[in-house]
Amino acid sequence: MAHKIKNVLFDFDGTLFDTQRLHSQVESELLGMHGIVLTPEEITKTYSGVRTEEFFADLLGSRELADAVVKKKREILFGRCGEAEEMADLDQLFSFLRSKDILFGVGTASPQKWVDTILQEKGLFHFFDRRSIVAGDMVTKGKPDPETWLKLQRNVPAGECLVVEDGVSGSVAAVACGMHCAVLGQPDAKFPDGVIFISSLDLIPGMFPV
Repeated sequence: MAHKIKNVLFDFDGTLFDTQRLHSQVESELLGMHGIVLTPEEITKTYSGVRTEEFFADLLGSRELADAVVKKKREILFGRCGEAEEMADLDQLFSFLRSKDILFGVGTASPQKWVDTILQEKGLFHFFDRRSIVAGDMVTKGKPDPETWLKLQRNVPAGECLVVEDGVSGSVAAVACGMHCAVLGQPDAKFPDGVIFISSLDLIPGMFPV
C-alpha cells in the first residue's frame, strides 16, 4: 500500500487534534439540559464524525431546536478552542508529507471556521489551501456519505488515497470510496472490513519508503 499512496486525507477532531473530548463534553452538557442523558464517551463512540446538526435533530426530535442548540455549542467551543492539543507533531508530519510530494488535506464534520481557527492558532494554516479543507458546512451530506472524501480526492485514483480517521462514519465513507483507511485507535468490530488500525500518527511516515 505505502508506495502507492499519493494523497493522505485526515479527519480533524480526534485525529489531528484531541478536540473530540471537548466536543463530546459540551454536547453532553447541552443535551442534558433537554433531558437527554448521554455521557461524553457514549457520544464519541456513537456519533464521532457525524454532523452535529444531524444527530442533534434525531435526538431532540426537532431540526429547529437542534439548530439553536448547535449554535450555542459553537459559541462555547470557540471560547475554548485554544484547549485543542495536537495528536502528534503536526508541523513535522505535514513537512514530511510535503517533502515527499504527497498531497494531504482535512475532511471533517466540523464547520470551516473551527478548522481554520485552530490551524491558525497552531501555526499550521500555511500547509493548506481552499482545496485541501472540506468541512461539514461545505458538503450537502456528511459522513458516512462519501462526499467529504470525494471532494478531497483531487484527481488522484481512490486506490492511491489514504484516509486517516478515528470515527466509524468517516471510515465507512472511505471504504465506500475505495480508499485505504487507517484508524487511529484500537481494533474494534464496529469499523468496516479492510481498515488498518494504528496507535499513533507518528507511524504515518513509516508507511512511505525512505
